[in-house]
Amino acid sequence: MLDVTVVFLDNGYASTAVAPVEIFFSAGRLTNALRGAAPEPQFRVTPVSVSGGHTQPPYPLALVPEKSIREVRGTDLIFVASAALDADATIDANRAVLPWLRRWRARGAAIAGVCTGVALLAEA
Repeated sequence: MLDVTVVFLDNGYASTAVAPVEIFFSAGRLTNALRGAAPEPQFRVTPVSVSGGHTQPPYPLALVPEKSIREVRGTDLIFVASAALDADATIDANRAVLPWLRRWRARGAAIAGVCTGVALLAEA
């Protein structure tokens, strides 16, 4: 089973954080169920934020992760959701993610992102 870490960032669209959680969570279960097998997961999905606390999109909805980035002990794939529409503001507000991404990449984790979340990947 592969470990997937989805990073929630403040001021981003919740769909870019929730969709990857749902997709990776359902991937193995749905595939097996369609084959008539037990719905076993292929991925273990862990939503995180920089602090471990909730993140706030620019509208009235909070996303609550399971843990902080510091608490991640193993991951095969990191998916960074979107943040503010301004890429420079995204980088400035989330500088703590940069060394964390570099460390996980050096350990062999694959890293992906969507929308302005890719600005953090480029900066790292």
